Amino acid sequence: MAKLTLLRPQVADLHSLARLLEGTPLPEDLQRTLIYKENNQLLATLRLDHFENEWGIYGFVVTKTQRGRGLGRQVLQSALRMILENSASATIFLEVETENQASNFVKILHYFVCFPANWLKKLKKSKGVKKKLFTGCC
Repeated sequence: MAKLTLLRPQVADLHSLARLLEGTPLPEDLQRTLIYKENNQLLATLRLDHFENEWGIYGFVVTKTQRGRGLGRQVLQSALRMILENSASATIFLEVETENQASNFVKILHYFVCFPANWLKKLKKSKGVKKKLFTGCC
């Protein structure tokens, strides 16, 4: 699986973003919102909040047509990589709707939280750990 690139939403994305979130995001939330697009189509979004060494992942949504295909896992992995590349250590929280069956996402998050951020370089070099971390945990 290729590493996904998460982007800041542009003005042209706001209508699709509001439809995906089922509501218009607050302007202050847009500053911390990331999206994933393929072929100019918005497929996923999340918001990263950061204070000191704590990060929160909120409003994580994958379009209904893409659910169950592993896209959510890839988007979450990309967000977690961004966090760990920018923080020497981090506590990461994931907002999960109680009715959402997001256990796979929680497993991914658990593996990232269990390893200090300085392990990221080691994980990139260690194929066995990388495979377990990025694909075997889900």
